[in-house]
Amino acid sequence: MASARDKRSTRMDLHPSGHQARPVRRAGAWSPARLMGILSLVLVTCGSALGQFMVQPMRVNLATYPNKRTVTSFAIENQSTTTPATIDLRLLDLTQDSLGIWQTIEPDAQVIADPNGARWVNAGTDDQPVRVDVSKIRSCAGWLRLDVDSVDLRPLERKTMNLWVQVPPGVQGDYAAALVAQTRMTVVDEDTGVQTPVVLQFLVPVIITAQGRAVRDDIKLINADLTFREASDFDPSATLVSLTIDNVGRTYVRVVGVTRVYGERGGHWQRIAEIEYPDAGVLPGVKVNLQQDIGRQLPSGKYRVEGALYVNRRVAGTIRREIEFSGDAGSRPFVLDAALDLDPRDVPLDVMPGATRMTTMQVANASEDPVTVDAALLLPDHMTVRAFVDEQGNSIRGQDFGCVDWVTVQPTQFTLRGYGRQNLRIVSSMPTNLANPLPHYYATLRLNATYDSGQVAGSTEGLIYLNTQGVQGAPRVKDDQLRYVESGPARYIVTAAFSNIGNVHVLPRCRLYLTEMAAAGTTGATWRNLQMSSGTANQRASMLPLERREFTAVLDVASVPPDKTYYLTAVLQYAGGASAQRQAAIRIKDEGGRKVVEGVSLDDVGGPIQIQL
Repeated sequence: MASARDKRSTRMDLHPSGHQARPVRRAGAWSPARLMGILSLVLVTCGSALGQFMVQPMRVNLATYPNKRTVTSFAIENQSTTTPATIDLRLLDLTQDSLGIWQTIEPDAQVIADPNGARWVNAGTDDQPVRVDVSKIRSCAGWLRLDVDSVDLRPLERKTMNLWVQVPPGVQGDYAAALVAQTRMTVVDEDTGVQTPVVLQFLVPVIITAQGRAVRDDIKLINADLTFREASDFDPSATLVSLTIDNVGRTYVRVVGVTRVYGERGGHWQRIAEIEYPDAGVLPGVKVNLQQDIGRQLPSGKYRVEGALYVNRRVAGTIRREIEFSGDAGSRPFVLDAALDLDPRDVPLDVMPGATRMTTMQVANASEDPVTVDAALLLPDHMTVRAFVDEQGNSIRGQDFGCVDWVTVQPTQFTLRGYGRQNLRIVSSMPTNLANPLPHYYATLRLNATYDSGQVAGSTEGLIYLNTQGVQGAPRVKDDQLRYVESGPARYIVTAAFSNIGNVHVLPRCRLYLTEMAAAGTTGATWRNLQMSSGTANQRASMLPLERREFTAVLDVASVPPDKTYYLTAVLQYAGGASAQRQAAIRIKDEGGRKVVEGVSLDDVGGPIQIQL
């Protein structure tokens, strides 16, 4: 079976089948949350469940003629030896996101037209929408027909079905659609016992070539860039060199990109890296951004990127750009940012349905140069891709905590002279028709500054959080992970991860305990009691709903008695006396005068225990 879609990959068309395992929404039917977080749960807890059925072929490529009815076949196999399966089949419009990953467009997607003739919809998932101009999509979904829209399979049964294609007259080039096969599943979180309905989905791209007069490729290389990506839950920090490609033609094109990166040293350009991008497919009407990590951290400074795009081994475009690159936060930026200060940085506001409330913030320019500031309210970044299931089994998405539709900032653009100040009004007009109001709502206030020359002058952020009067919160933090790595003789870096899966923000305090195991399920002396820190750039004290945070401490075991078993426990306290704990069992050994830590299964020592604070 093809792998589930990997969010971390920057390669387009990475899985030839386009097969994906993800929760989806079905129009007019069962409608589970479409959450990548639930996909992760499936991958962790279901194991072989992802191999329950198979669709073949992995991708349908069919060349046919206009005004002709053609048929092709595909097969679905139930790979379970014990469980029957019901597979639902759908045909949807198909596009790609900015990284080239296949995305479907639901038939009930809202279409928004703009004055320039574009017609926009959101593809992708609810938490990761992909804005698509459907006026540029060359879809063949309307030309396709299935014999059936659902198939029942006994264990190990395989059935073959027909896909009929009726190409209308007068069309040329390539068109695409998605054949989606999906089955319902229920997964159980081993930590909480919560049952979550999800859908296992296979996406089979269908690419139809209307034969006739040859259509030339028309693909443009429109940009090259160099960006620094911060570390996240899924990805380490990286320096990415990118090529932006726009397929303005009528053909599905496979391309290869090459870039060279140069840095300015002593008035001369020195080549740093040469990158070749994997072969990638681009649908007509789609703009994609090829990305590759150059494999090293670069300080801020002036760089040059030269790029070339190859189609069928021929050069289809070249580009050269000189870039003022902002490297990692620890490096001195090439151009100093304007010093924008917010006071206060986090602003609470008490609200209630149907009422208008207002508060103020002040932004100051601490530099002598005038800047133009643009202000915008956004959903906090981590809420755009996460969700949780509450104690009643309801899925709550990050967007549910957002208030940007009914909170405004005034003014949205202004000029600050050197050392000038400006008051900002934050106005909330909470709707009256919220079905189940949450105790808190959140918005990030982002201020972007530019110099008179148009050069970027930096940005700063603040947080607006609304307190809904009369709605009680339910704080809840879940332990995610505890790991340790050796950093030197008898020294280990211990990292614990926790997630806020409640509906309120909390103030976390995390400590690490090393306690001797006296007997199975009991503890003796506590040898270490360490504060665990969580200091990252621009991190606020409060831990917002859906936020996952890591805490670290350095554990020195040089003076800890060897040849004994210990509990290593990270304890996060929040919301008064509430706490979450993550625990591991370890054994400390003396190897030639050097203390080393060796992992022990918690099951072998009677299971985890609760550390009493």
